[in-house]
Amino acid sequence: MFSRPPIAPGCTQPFTIAAAGQFVCDVPIALHPVLSPFWFDPGAQRHRLTFNGIWQLPYGFQASGLYIYGDNGRVTPNSGIDAFATGAVPAAGTMLGRVRANGTLIPINSFDRGSLSRLDMRVQKRVALAGRVTLDGIVEVFNLFNRVNYGSWVENESNPRFGQPSDNNNIAFKPRLLQFGFRATF
Repeated sequence: MFSRPPIAPGCTQPFTIAAAGQFVCDVPIALHPVLSPFWFDPGAQRHRLTFNGIWQLPYGFQASGLYIYGDNGRVTPNSGIDAFATGAVPAAGTMLGRVRANGTLIPINSFDRGSLSRLDMRVQKRVALAGRVTLDGIVEVFNLFNRVNYGSWVENESNPRFGQPSDNNNIAFKPRLLQFGFRATF
């Protein structure tokens, strides 16, 4: 079973509010057994692998790389309908947002957002000029194998694009990028 450490140092339990309105951290909280496996943050990444290295090559070249893998998390989709005719579509993540038109509930964390994987590489060449002056030429490639990574998904079941990825402008999800640079030291 998944468990978190206490939020504040020295506390044995997460913060709660006592009847007097003061914050306390010594009251045990017991979730209903149906909910206890799912109390972690929706969309939280549970598995991640990061590997990096730097290699000094002959002739003043240096190569470095970074590989990142992450599971991207699971979330609870929303129905996108007003099942109880309240006049507003319930927000995603709420109990009302999980109710379908036929009255069934969308299972908690039932949508897997797919994994992320990317390899970034860098090659650098140092050239000594006069005295203590050096010039480094740099070539960097981000997402070397051009793997398609998505960070946003359509999680509304009533949307015709449900389950498909949507645009995300975060640099972590971009296709292959190439960058040239230099650094002068004196």
